[in-house]
Amino acid sequence: MLCRATKQAPFPIADSYWDRFPWKAVQSELIQNHMGNKPDHFPKAAIKITYDQKAVSVMFRVEDRYVRATATSHQDSVY
Repeated sequence: MLCRATKQAPFPIADSYWDRFPWKAVQSELIQNHMGNKPDHFPKAAIKITYDQKAVSVMFRVEDRYVRATATSHQDSVY
């Protein structure tokens, strides 16, 4: 699987919501690869990749009915 990275002018990452600026403008791609035989449970997953002169920024989105990850504050770690 190859993903297309979108070059941005300096990319502000103060906001990390999938459907809000600046991520809204970045095209997403479905992740459809797996190792070995396709598992019975294969949640929908997508990725957005962008870069500027200083960094590569990556955001994943997974829709899974069995797993729920939450954070109490913006940009908190999720375990």
